[in-house]
Amino acid sequence: MTRNVRIPPADGGSPVVVVLPEGAAPASGWPGLVVVHEVYGVEPDMLEVAELFGEHGYAAGCAPTQMR
Repeated sequence: MTRNVRIPPADGGSPVVVVLPEGAAPASGWPGLVVVHEVYGVEPDMLEVAELFGEHGYAAGCAPTQMR
């Protein structure tokens, strides 16, 4: 199980979705990566990819590329 955190931008744009592994972070922090979406934007399948990385111990962020 993972935790999804939505980080709202200050300018009202699209939120960043960050998937974190469950439990306390190790002292060194979780390894992380950015999931880059396909041409259609952040679709449910891209969020599923981020979830899969979270289930394997990675912090994964997914954001629209048209963010300001």
